[in-house]
Order: sequence, then C-alpha cells, then structure tokens
Amino acid sequence: MSKPFEKVTVIGTGTLGTQIALLGFCFNRVWRAIKREGLWMWGNGYVDFRDVDRTWMTFTKMKMGTFGIMDGVGLDVWFGILKQSIIMSQRTPKISRLRH
Repeated sequence: MSKPFEKVTVIGTGTLGTQIALLGFCFNRVWRAIKREGLWMWGNGYVDFRDVDRTWMTFTKMKMGTFGIMDGVGLDVWFGILKQSIIMSQRTPKISRLRH
C-alpha cells in the first residue's frame, strides 16, 4: 500500500482512485457535475434553488445544500470554476468501455 493510502486508512477515510490518469480528482469531477446540473436547472427556470438545497440536505443529511455551499465559498470563485468546467466540457469525451 502506498504512503498516501496508508495515511487515509489511519485517519479513517476512504479513497476514490482512478484506474488511469484523469484530469482532476475523481470525486471533484462528480461533485462538479452535481453543481453544474443544479445551476443549469435553476438558471433555466426549472427549479427553485431553495428546493434543490432542501432536497440535497434531506438526502445527504448535510447541514447545507449545494447552492449554500457555493454561496459560502463565494460566487466569484464558482464563476471561475464554472468557466473552467465549460472549457473542459467542450472536449469530446472518449468512452472506451461503450461500444455500439
């Protein structure tokens, strides 16, 4: 077991590793997709952000929802992250495990 994995085992957390090189941490990519979809639904008038947060908090048992977390970090920071996300999403994904 590598040193980083030994360390997370000692402090009682898990890891979410990847099988091949990946830009960004695996969990962060999933988290980014959750935020992106929430922002898209709110921005296009499908949902009220308070309902999204309330549902998220009920489902995850967290004290804050996704919009609350984004607001706490700073919307200017999230705007920069969203711009980077848009740049990354313009790439055509290669999904080698899917075959037609």
